[in-house]
Order: sequence, then C-alpha cells, then structure tokens
Amino acid sequence: MKQGLFLRKNGDSVKVSETVANIYSDQALTEELIDEFKAYITNQQ
Repeated sequence: MKQGLFLRKNGDSVKVSETVANIYSDQALTEELIDEFKAYITNQQ
C-alpha cells in the first residue's frame, strides 16, 4: 500500500486520488495488452 492512502493532512487526499487513478489506468493498460496478446496469438495459428 502506498502512503497516500493514509489521510493526515488535506493535501494527502490528492495523493489518494492520484494513487487510485494510477491503479485504474494500470489495470486498463494491462487489459488492453492482454487483448492485443490474445489477438496476436490467434493470428499466429
């Protein structure tokens, strides 16, 4: 867990939203790569 998840000051809430945004963008990127890889494998057969 990143430290941004612990709310101590008002500024920390920005870190939380950035962390959440990073997690979601990483997940979307991973799913996109998986789809591309599946398509690549299908085309190779």
